[in-house]
Amino acid sequence: MTFIIIGGGIDLSVGSLFALSGGLGIMAMNFFGDRPALGLFIGILTMLAAGLAGGAINGGLVTLGKLPPFIATLGTMSIYRSLILHLGNAGLLNTSNELFARLDSHKFLGLNTVVWIFLICVALGTVLLNRTRYGRHLCAVGGNERVARYAAIRVGLVRFVSYAICGMLCGISALLQGARLSSISSSSGGLGCELDAIAITIIGGTSMVGGKGTIVGALIGTLILGIISNILVMWSVAPNLQCLI
Repeated sequence: MTFIIIGGGIDLSVGSLFALSGGLGIMAMNFFGDRPALGLFIGILTMLAAGLAGGAINGGLVTLGKLPPFIATLGTMSIYRSLILHLGNAGLLNTSNELFARLDSHKFLGLNTVVWIFLICVALGTVLLNRTRYGRHLCAVGGNERVARYAAIRVGLVRFVSYAICGMLCGISALLQGARLSSISSSSGGLGCELDAIAITIIGGTSMVGGKGTIVGALIGTLILGIISNILVMWSVAPNLQCLI
């Protein structure tokens, strides 16, 4: 989401894409139920491919279709959710693949796999944004699109890549949560995640008008909301009042 907002866009479909990519991955995994290793490989590949494809569709609607990002992703938010609701009969998609469940419990150097993947994503995102030509071009596009075009920056491609990155990360997120629960809910999976992602990005210092932001800021925003959430649980605040806080 940080990449997209820096580039002057918005993505409201991430929660629905999370559910769609995770659900498709579990369905693919179950198709090879008698071969857990192959099923795990195909399932992971399906989640990442579905996330990337969904992000690419969003990027195509915005860049090639010339639709406002809000309208384009509001539409795909409904489309992706409807697809997984239909495929999953509006229920819970689960798997008995033991290798999939082990992904969440596996540890390396004392840290859970989820933490390592999170840190790797933060590191790669920081390098991509701060140390590459693409990162500089993305900030330029979000800061002033007309000037970026005059500087021969391929504005459409830059924005398209940001949506593709976001879609891929939806697939990774679905993989991690799916491994923790061995299931993905077609109706409530990822529900409200788009608002959390936008809030975290803004709390982390990314400008809503684009052109400025950092991945480290998004990390700090994530920790702030995570700590607040944990504190509310420890203080036994009623679940229905936690969103109010």
